[in-house]
Amino acid sequence: MHEGGRFRLQTIALLILRLLWLVRGFIDDDVVDIAVRTSLLFSVVPIVLTNYIVSSSRVKRYLEVVFLAASLGIVVYGYLLSGALMLMVSIALILTFLASAFILSYLLPKIRRENSARK
Repeated sequence: MHEGGRFRLQTIALLILRLLWLVRGFIDDDVVDIAVRTSLLFSVVPIVLTNYIVSSSRVKRYLEVVFLAASLGIVVYGYLLSGALMLMVSIALILTFLASAFILSYLLPKIRRENSARK
């Protein structure tokens, strides 16, 4: 099987696994599980988009931001419903990673330009 078919099977398996985890959260009636598993389900979409859409596409960038916001929104909503410490820590980590990613994406091109100007 070629690489594209393998990726499709892995993606489908990952989606099915996350959907089953989500169903388990509904069966257990646990808000924290539902929030985490739904957030994980939304986080698969950018992985799929990476394989099928050109990285410079605006549509891909917008969809990644939308699914990131949806994933974060689900965790925040789960925290508001349950007040679970685990979700609060998850929110803090996600926001820290997002802030560092935006800062680095702004600073790294400037650092590279300065280094290339020095040479």
